[in-house]
Amino acid sequence: MAQISTSLPKEMIVELQNIANSSGKSFSNVVKLMIEYGLEVHKKLQGDEGKKKEDLEAKTTEYIIRIFGITSEVLRCVYNQEKSKHKEENAEKVLLKIEKMAQNFLSSEQ
Repeated sequence: MAQISTSLPKEMIVELQNIANSSGKSFSNVVKLMIEYGLEVHKKLQGDEGKKKEDLEAKTTEYIIRIFGITSEVLRCVYNQEKSKHKEENAEKVLLKIEKMAQNFLSSEQ
């Protein structure tokens, strides 16, 4: 096993020594265990953050798809060629045009 050297506050050393005394383990072993526990907690927190980000992205995508579906239905119900800046003859053609515009925008960003 590799050895490391570090500086710790006196209060922390006292607490670690108290843990060692009450558990009957050596000071070195207690410090090793505390570092192992700290690494496990760190790994868990990192994993949780990654999962939270994935969940957030999935929910965001879901809501965007829902919003698109709802607005598409509204457009189909109320489309009036005279009031729209799009001059297509029906709502389906307007939706296709909007979809193409969005795809072009996304491709130009990459």
